Amino acid sequence: MEKRYFHKKGYTAADITAGTGSLLIQKWWADMTAELPWTYVPHRYFYFASELADNVIPYLLCNLALRGMNAIVVHGDALTGETKQVYFIQNSKDDYLSFSDINVMPHSKQVAEEFNVTKWLEEAIDHIESKKIIRRKDYGPMLKRALHMQTGGVSKPFIPPSENQMLLGRFATIERAKAKKVYPKGTVVIQISATRGQCGMLTSSGEVGSQYACIQFKPYIDSFTGWMKVKQEIPRWRHKYQEGLNIKLEDICKIPFNIPINWLLPFEEQQRLKEERGYV
Repeated sequence: MEKRYFHKKGYTAADITAGTGSLLIQKWWADMTAELPWTYVPHRYFYFASELADNVIPYLLCNLALRGMNAIVVHGDALTGETKQVYFIQNSKDDYLSFSDINVMPHSKQVAEEFNVTKWLEEAIDHIESKKIIRRKDYGPMLKRALHMQTGGVSKPFIPPSENQMLLGRFATIERAKAKKVYPKGTVVIQISATRGQCGMLTSSGEVGSQYACIQFKPYIDSFTGWMKVKQEIPRWRHKYQEGLNIKLEDICKIPFNIPINWLLPFEEQQRLKEERGYV
């Protein structure tokens, strides 16, 4: 299965012959160190591993759980779909200093369809370590689905997301650079064609190449502060949205932009957001 399949499913990364998990752990470390300690939360990243060897599976499960990762581990043959067990590694506390729980998925029709299981080679194991789960609205779609399959749709304790979790499109005007248009000083640019996530800010007014998206923040947001926040979020955001060499312009609007709104927004906007969330 190609990389695009796993990205569309909601996985951050996948390894079909994972062994003890060394490649996934390298990817997890790159994801974590791309953020700051106070912005990284495990639920934003979800990994997939598949392994056939019986003697390797315990090491794989242990290595992922010790690092507080969220992951699916399929113990079986990735080519034929014959599977012994499907494990759900879950950081129930959503805390990067905590270990993950190791849960075993039921041998249900939904699980078989989701993970392409053609035949179960072992009896189901009834083993669920996760008890109280901190569940957030911005869980990725695959993590939500795994939790639903594990619990049979039973609701779990819910902690609402931070009021500060916002998206860039709400705070800026975003367009693809237009020929011969002069953009003002402070415009943030992100390369969207043949990109590795390059991001910069204009130190003087000037024209911008068409391979860039231009971001102009609303008047109450300092351009330099906005630029630094966008740069910080780009690595994680690219994992979720980039396919191939290019980035879609509409996906630029989905860059997380969670600078505290209580000192960025006018009073009227603060009140409106609070009313939307039912805080007043």
